[in-house]
Amino acid sequence: MLQAAQGRAEVYATDFADVGDDRPMPVASGRAIAVPAERYGARRGPNLPAIAGILVVHALLIGALIQVRNHVVRAEEAKLTVVNLSP
Repeated sequence: MLQAAQGRAEVYATDFADVGDDRPMPVASGRAIAVPAERYGARRGPNLPAIAGILVVHALLIGALIQVRNHVVRAEEAKLTVVNLSP
């Protein structure tokens, strides 16, 4: 049984020995591949109308919160009462 396993190991070892290619394997680098300029998001620069819209919406929300906060009626705090329990 040991001889059969040893025979298989020799067969598998010879499968990789006769590759014959002495070039090194390519290594993945961190460089990005050049892509065409017409891809999504290729235009540089901020989207000024979107920024202005976001600022306006935030200003309106902050103003609305300030107005709602002023109109809320707070409940009066209960006044403390001292009670003497000893006769």
